[in-house]
Amino acid sequence: MTEPVITTKDGYKFDREAILSAKDIFFGDKIPTENIIGYFANNSEELCDAVDTNDRHILDHWEVNPYPFFTNKHNYAFFLPVDAVRRASKQYRPFKTISEFSDAVFRWVNTPIGKCIVYRSKTDTNNILYQKFNGFQLGKDSLLISVTLGFMNIDVKTLFNEYEYQGYDGKWHCFGKADS
Repeated sequence: MTEPVITTKDGYKFDREAILSAKDIFFGDKIPTENIIGYFANNSEELCDAVDTNDRHILDHWEVNPYPFFTNKHNYAFFLPVDAVRRASKQYRPFKTISEFSDAVFRWVNTPIGKCIVYRSKTDTNNILYQKFNGFQLGKDSLLISVTLGFMNIDVKTLFNEYEYQGYDGKWHCFGKADS
């Protein structure tokens, strides 16, 4: 059985049933309006590539034939409206190692001890905290257990679940790493 949701290489998702084909045009099941923006292809692999590269065009018109969807240059077998595509959300996990934490929070700083971290509670975003970073606590296999901010020793899972830090880009980020 084929999957009802297609995921592209770059993590975009769309429902298989959102793809229009000659069958939809022939039987009149889902007839698109003209002049809508979408992705065009002659097979599912091409369609995924078009979504990943954001290669979208305007549907000029359609006809009842094996390649029913026309753009200003070509005709295609499949059409996917642009609003049917969504970005898959990244899954995060708490930091596991000192390097994961340091690379994300401090970026290029070799010795982060004494550097300031700007962070806030996820539930009270107006309460912004500035704390000096004073060290790590490691467990078995050098896995990160907690981080010392000011005089507080905060468990990495608590940091991940309850707080977010302000990165060098000025945006707020979770205390975690995106799973690949």
